[in-house]
Parts: sequence; C-alpha cells; structure tokens
Amino acid sequence: MPGMIWVERGAALFDDNGSEIACSYCHGTGENQIDISISAAHHPKLNSRTGSVQTLQSQILTCQLDHQENNSARFDDEDTLALTAYVSHLAKGQPLTVDLS
Repeated sequence: MPGMIWVERGAALFDDNGSEIACSYCHGTGENQIDISISAAHHPKLNSRTGSVQTLQSQILTCQLDHQENNSARFDDEDTLALTAYVSHLAKGQPLTVDLS
C-alpha cells in the first residue's frame, strides 16, 4: 500500500526525529506517558485555550513547536504529514468521538 510509506516514516520519526525530545518521550508506553493510540479518533476538537478548532495535524505541529522546540516544523511539511499519517493509523478501527461543543 503506497500510503504505508508515510505511516512507516511517521513511526520512525515518532521514535527519533533528530531532536532531544522525540514524540515517544511523552507519548510512548511508559507509566506517566500520554496514550495517543486513539488520539486521531478525537480530532478535530475545540482547543479550549484558543477557542479554535484543532485538527490532529495542527495538534502535532503544536507539539513540534512548543514541546520539541522544532522551529522548522510547518503544517504541510513532510515530517508533520508523516507523523499525522502514523498517529491516524494507530487509531484505525476506533470509533470517532468528535465534540466541537
């Protein structure tokens, strides 16, 4: 499947994105980590801090910019798209629970 190339790239970036803080640092499988396996099923969602709708891709970009201090990350760059494909793939089969209220 051609789309799996992006999922595989996203999986690799999730564990090693070239920064000191990879996605797996906060979102791995450890006791105090945030489970993202169903994250895609909860997007889009309303960002209570900004009052705007946040897509999965914009959430990933926020993490890249704010937590990884990756100032070169962009909404439509290949790394952000690959991470979005990977996180979306993790939620495959999960029921959607989008709430924009």
